[in-house]
Amino acid sequence: MADLNIISRDIQSALKSIKSLNDKNQVLSDALEKLITKDESISIQLTELILKNTQLPDKIEELTEKYNQFNILVNNRIDKLATNDKLDQLSNQMNALPGKVSGSGSISQDLSDKLDQIINKTEKLSKGINTVSKEYTVEITKGGEITGGKYEANIELENNIIGAFSPTGYYFYDNTIYIYDHFAKNKESIDLPKSFHFLRIIKNDEDYKLTFCNKYGHAFYAVVSSNYNLIDATHIKSSRNIDLAHYYNKDGSNPSFIVKASDRYSNTDQRGIDVYEYKTDGNSAGKRIGSLINDLGYFDAQNQFHYTNYQMGSKTYDNPSFIITRGDNRCQSNEVRENNAIINDDYENTVDCSLAEYVANYANFLVSID
Repeated sequence: MADLNIISRDIQSALKSIKSLNDKNQVLSDALEKLITKDESISIQLTELILKNTQLPDKIEELTEKYNQFNILVNNRIDKLATNDKLDQLSNQMNALPGKVSGSGSISQDLSDKLDQIINKTEKLSKGINTVSKEYTVEITKGGEITGGKYEANIELENNIIGAFSPTGYYFYDNTIYIYDHFAKNKESIDLPKSFHFLRIIKNDEDYKLTFCNKYGHAFYAVVSSNYNLIDATHIKSSRNIDLAHYYNKDGSNPSFIVKASDRYSNTDQRGIDVYEYKTDGNSAGKRIGSLINDLGYFDAQNQFHYTNYQMGSKTYDNPSFIITRGDNRCQSNEVRENNAIINDDYENTVDCSLAEYVANYANFLVSID
């Protein structure tokens, strides 16, 4: 059993280091306050259990280690710490712990089980700090060759590849919906009748995708290549990720969305495809929820990243990275960086903004289902 005085000093030292930090953030402040009040503090629960038993097992050492890990997580986010008065409250509760611990003897199974519960709760508390952190870094890295000097653009989160820029694009031209592969020599166009300009949700195990259909929910499979039968959820670029499960549970086999040619950035022959909620009562479009992607991203042999949005324009980037705000895909909430310098701080470059929104939309969707 660890020396209690050492544990006490370690806890007090960690608490003093937290209190000395001056940079505060309201997000973690509120979160910490809720955790303290909701759980009535881990220290209070532990104190009540210790009063029923005079022996501290090895699990107390484990609990202390978990708590110290929690403190490290907080210290690593000094720009988002709670205010000192709330840390004082936590400090007072934890400082009272060593004085409650005394004596020796055998530990009951009941206390052992409850200590396990507290340790698990501490682990969840530590993970909660990561959840509260609203920003994370995403990088675009060079992958394998796709075709003729063009290389895949991988999307990486914490050095793990979570996906890549899609080769698929969608657009309207002369009332025809085109679905095609950016890298294919012969682009397959699909003359999709206007009566099939609807989208319904398909459930495959726990995965949700979309398919074009008519207003009765009958899917349009007759001409569409098998590569394009199903539309991935990340192919709808929106300000906030769409919960397809919600729409599936609400609409079943009926269409959830209707698509229309976009009026935005209409200075090209290609028009974007906007996606709206489908109002079945009036057979019309409701709230706009986003647009189908028409974004090309790839690396060249010189490691330059090329990005094109066919309604907005093109740009080449050197070593791009992103600071993504969790749950918010808008340009003004996310940063595009080139060699670590922010390049979209004025939000006026529509290509930079489109790139930020594409990456945020993809990454936030993957993070939300992780």
